[in-house]
Amino acid sequence: MKIAVLLFGQPRFFNMTKDLIRDEFNLPGHTVHFYAHFWDSIGYIPRGEETEYDTEELYEEIRESIPQFNFDSNFKNIRVQSYEDSDPGPSLNEICEFMSFYSTKLHNRPMTIGKDISSLAYKYGQHLSIKNCFQKIKQYEQKNNFKYDVIVKTRTDIIYKPEESYTSKEEYYETKDKYYTDLNFDIPYVRCTALRFVDCTKRAESLRLNKKGASSENVHCKAFYKKQYKVENSDVWLDYPELNYYNRLCFNDWTLIANREAAEIIYYNWFENYFLTLSKDIRNNKTTSLLISESEHSIQGQFLLNNNIYASRVYKRRDVRLLHPKIIKDEVEIHGKILAHNEKQIRKDLFKRFNGTGR
Repeated sequence: MKIAVLLFGQPRFFNMTKDLIRDEFNLPGHTVHFYAHFWDSIGYIPRGEETEYDTEELYEEIRESIPQFNFDSNFKNIRVQSYEDSDPGPSLNEICEFMSFYSTKLHNRPMTIGKDISSLAYKYGQHLSIKNCFQKIKQYEQKNNFKYDVIVKTRTDIIYKPEESYTSKEEYYETKDKYYTDLNFDIPYVRCTALRFVDCTKRAESLRLNKKGASSENVHCKAFYKKQYKVENSDVWLDYPELNYYNRLCFNDWTLIANREAAEIIYYNWFENYFLTLSKDIRNNKTTSLLISESEHSIQGQFLLNNNIYASRVYKRRDVRLLHPKIIKDEVEIHGKILAHNEKQIRKDLFKRFNGTGR
């Protein structure tokens, strides 16, 4: 198969993770190409301080990270852009300024799009990065008259279960092969790491009455397609009812594995999906909170409702997220993640994570 790996966003911890990423996508028997779009600064929390980095040093790190690959043949495109760069299309700053203006014009409506440019950049930046990177994938396909079979979206702060955690090299490669290629290619299809319904009805009522205590209720699913779903431990398809506004379909996409047809929708059309979701909020939300468009996982779920995409949940996850040791967003749960002190410590903690001693 022909597989494209799409790296995006801010290249956090890439100097520590580049070899782990290289190893993960060494998939014998398949053609693997890398594409990357990175912003030219790195931050760790919304509205937090961002620092620029040496772009040439980043390019050199990429070259050094793939010695068994040829840089020119396997890394098909890499681009580093600033927030002010408007090639192609509008710049990230232009998008944020427009949305800030839009939010101001709707100030009499219960909208929380936000007027702070830095927080809007945090929200929209990752998706503009994905779109720009996917555009390069499309251009390469058109130039060479083919299409990839699978496109995997990932980040430089995501690492994977190492070979050392397997009983043999054969098991390691067989597991990875199935993980990334066992997809349905007849319909738009994605494999995601979490899939669930979240019922916010009680929480919304508590907020309306200025009370505390009520929380959202979750129903975990293992598959969703054409407004039908399967719950865990069952192969029975259940009808997805016309649920109320506060019952949301969500999925998590730290690492998202998509066949080519689904990738076209999810990687390239996030903003179209976002504005459909925003219009749903404008029509239905009578409060100043719990907007679907303010939850990244809920926006992702709207892709499945607005398009006939089959979503299948991955149960034996391979991915682990890295966090900055000192700069962590308030609501982020540290359990199950790894603090990025240095590459040696990351590898040690990664082994513990997957061998039962670090859970």
